[in-house]
Amino acid sequence: IHAGLFQGVDAALVWHPGDANNASLGTMNANISAKFKFRGAPAHAAMAPEQGRSALDAVMLFGHAVDLLREHVPADARMHYIVTNGGSAPNIVPEFAEVSLTARHASMKVLDGIWKRIEKAAEGAALATETRVEQQLIGSVYNLLPNDALAAMYDRNLRKFGGIQYTAEEQQFAEQLRKTLFTEPALPLGSEAQIQPIQTDVGAASTDASDVSWVVPTSQLNAATFVPGIAPHTWQSTACAGSTIGRKGMTLAAKVLGNIDFVPDDSESSGVRQSHRDRKSTRLNSS
Repeated sequence: IHAGLFQGVDAALVWHPGDANNASLGTMNANISAKFKFRGAPAHAAMAPEQGRSALDAVMLFGHAVDLLREHVPADARMHYIVTNGGSAPNIVPEFAEVSLTARHASMKVLDGIWKRIEKAAEGAALATETRVEQQLIGSVYNLLPNDALAAMYDRNLRKFGGIQYTAEEQQFAEQLRKTLFTEPALPLGSEAQIQPIQTDVGAASTDASDVSWVVPTSQLNAATFVPGIAPHTWQSTACAGSTIGRKGMTLAAKVLGNIDFVPDDSESSGVRQSHRDRKSTRLNSS
């Protein structure tokens, strides 16, 4: 965007692997991701622990503060983190420790407020442990701006080309795969053959396509490249993506996208641009 690569682009057509077939009118969460690097003083943990200032202690306090914060942020906010560095050896007071953290919310304005509190938690942990903390921003994306006209075009093409039919072998594979889940899937088998209604809720995940959506009209399509009820970013979804099931979903997405008739001056394309202007104006005014 900063390089001007989207200047003169009429629309961005996006698709994403999923467990169902549907166009989307929903938004997706804005997110901010950063690494919090804590630096203390090393010492022998048995012979001279009083000389050390543990960066790992700071990490643990920071994580606890973030966990306590969950009660005091909107229920639909998300905060998740991992410890990417906890020290070099258990008999050495850790001089350096690091947390990688991502926070999400559907409103960037709300997320900014949450992030300020996360930063205070990091500062407080450093103060309590006599360590230092620095923040390395990894990335940040806005919430997705949907497009009514593009979503309608996606939905029309999905219904034109239909859903996905499993062979008997694929059906058996799907049934066995679903048995590995800890909870009963919300979507029944057979959903892959159906075109679901246009999605209108807030997607819990985030996407870098969101930033593009504020610059040019953008819409996302979901295609069932894995078995209904299977979550993305799991070994089960990977198993599906590498099979004929994944190929069928990808092929459906290609047909839908490849048959979008986007003529810059026709009425439907004008509706795409108008939808973008209307959605952008509404979201900017609401924030």
